Amino acid sequence: MNIDNTNDISSPPTPIHPAPNEELTNGVPTNTLLADSNIDLNPDLYEEEEMDIEEAKSNIVDEIPPENLTSNDPALQPQTGNAFNDNINDATTNADSDLEDVEINQLHQITLPFNESYQLLKQEFQNTLTNLGQSQITSAQQSKLINYIDETLLQIQRKFIKQQTESEINYSLIQLLQELSTVISVIWVSIQQKSVLYGQIEYYIKILGDLEDYVNNYKTLFNETWSKNNNLHINMQNLVIFFKFWQKIDLQLSFLIDGYNIVLNNGNQQTKLIKMNVTELTRLLPIVTRLRIAIISKIDGLRMRLKKNQENNNDNDATSNILTIFELEISRLFEGILERS
Repeated sequence: MNIDNTNDISSPPTPIHPAPNEELTNGVPTNTLLADSNIDLNPDLYEEEEMDIEEAKSNIVDEIPPENLTSNDPALQPQTGNAFNDNINDATTNADSDLEDVEINQLHQITLPFNESYQLLKQEFQNTLTNLGQSQITSAQQSKLINYIDETLLQIQRKFIKQQTESEINYSLIQLLQELSTVISVIWVSIQQKSVLYGQIEYYIKILGDLEDYVNNYKTLFNETWSKNNNLHINMQNLVIFFKFWQKIDLQLSFLIDGYNIVLNNGNQQTKLIKMNVTELTRLLPIVTRLRIAIISKIDGLRMRLKKNQENNNDNDATSNILTIFELEISRLFEGILERS
């Protein structure tokens, strides 16, 4: 072939471009933006993650002796097939209810006073140590426990990120706190083994740091709504879950700040004090302070709106009681940690 012969070479036609003053409309989608589209590029991603988490849970249950899973938390009682089921979900309901429908007049506080709860925690911890005896978690069990916690925290974070791209609430802050509560219970059970810590305090600090981001980005704390008549609709069980969660963390971290003694396995019955060190406490306090401010700021929005209803002669016993509950529970947020700062 003679390459100089241009007649033997065919070239594709030149595409027609619009003139500078012409608008191109054909082939361009309208009324839809990629950011607004609910496009799942990998629909099996979250399903696979959940299967991995369940497998990790099962492995931990197989490795840790049943007597080591002793706790008053029902989510951690030995169960057939899965010892880490979050039974708290059974006590909650997804239906929103009006304040008058939940007999709020019978509810005056959600959490117990800190000192009373703290003494109960210390007694439970001591009783658990007595029951465990010399049974300790092995290095292999520690690794599996760490893998489970890492995977679960990552899954929670991904659910949160996915929720931020959606207009409807499919993964509320209350659901997130329930899942985190199970992780925290697992961490606490590992501490009850009365052995040298291997990263548990770091997990508490990480979880609180993540919670600062979660609380600031959720529009509602309790998944509450307001009616057209400006009446608050709220599931009171969500308030119980919310405030008990924060006291649970406060109690456990206060205990770690105070410290506890373990018996060294050296035949001499020597003891060692295990407690949060100065560096960890220095990292913890600013996070707790900012998180407390964020929570109070969100609740203050509800309180101001409820007080405005009272001024407009819409006062009732339910409104007065929920304002009292808010005031009391806010005063108990991170009470133990702040007293030790």
